[in-house]
Amino acid sequence: MQMIIKRISGIIPFLAIFAALLAITGCARYARQVSIVYEPVVSAKGGSGDLYIVIPPDQQTQNDKIKWVIGKVENEDGDKIDEVMSPHSGYELVQDALGQELRKAGFGVIPTSARPDAKSNAIDLIKVNLSLDQVSSLTDIKATCRLVVSLDVIKNGALIKKLQYDSTFNKTDIQDRNLLASGLLRDTLQAAMQRAVPDIIAALTQ
Repeated sequence: MQMIIKRISGIIPFLAIFAALLAITGCARYARQVSIVYEPVVSAKGGSGDLYIVIPPDQQTQNDKIKWVIGKVENEDGDKIDEVMSPHSGYELVQDALGQELRKAGFGVIPTSARPDAKSNAIDLIKVNLSLDQVSSLTDIKATCRLVVSLDVIKNGALIKKLQYDSTFNKTDIQDRNLLASGLLRDTLQAAMQRAVPDIIAALTQ
């Protein structure tokens, strides 16, 4: 009996240290670095010819050392404990998603940060607001991703349509906490593309 008590008393300091570490770190794993491989989901067809997808020059990643802050991590008390980073800006993520979808639809997609010539067809990404926030607790991780995209559709150099899309997804997970953020980001992008791509094709082919 005395030996058991000694063993338990020897374990207690380690448990105390472990509990303190959990309190500091928030226990639940969360994604600090988020990157995705986008998967096209839109089945629309009818595109043809070259199509530029334009983002602002200051939203283009110049080297692999640059990281973009796309969200924050909070604990259960609402205190910020970390930031969510991405190797690509929100503009680049939308540019890539649009590019894959419109290429699949038949366009010759040209991603760029430079204005095309006056007679070109283009999608000009005017505004991309992306936030991927997480709440880390002892039992689970909650994540919310919101994407707002404003774009101009340009045909033969002339602005023919202004479009805006707003997508928000929420999810709570216990097991795949490290995959939660990337999956939620992919879902949010895909939801925006399902609305935007048919509208873009309709505008350019009318």
